[in-house]
Amino acid sequence: MYQEIPEQTYNSNIITYERIRQLDVNNLIDLLRGNIAGLQINYSDGQMKASIRGSSSFALSTEPLFIVGGTEYNSLEEANNAVSVEDIREVEIKKDGSEYGMKGANGVIIIRIK
Repeated sequence: MYQEIPEQTYNSNIITYERIRQLDVNNLIDLLRGNIAGLQINYSDGQMKASIRGSSSFALSTEPLFIVGGTEYNSLEEANNAVSVEDIREVEIKKDGSEYGMKGANGVIIIRIK
């Protein structure tokens, strides 16, 4: 007897609550590193920095905008200090952050919390 299995949808730009619980991570930096295609995490100028669209500027920041529970942060370090992994419900990466104006020009990382 043939039973149709529903097709699962997978979005490579979202880390779901279930996936977060499966990963053994201690902070936001560890959660993002290696779990989103196209997102690079590098150590530069004494800080961990994220880049979605590559680093094409020597003088300007290429970090995406971070939104943690509705609050905006301009760097990975700030966002990492603002949230605990246990409180994260979902992480979504938007490579085109045009809906956030110039702040979203380098992309947006939305962190939904409990």
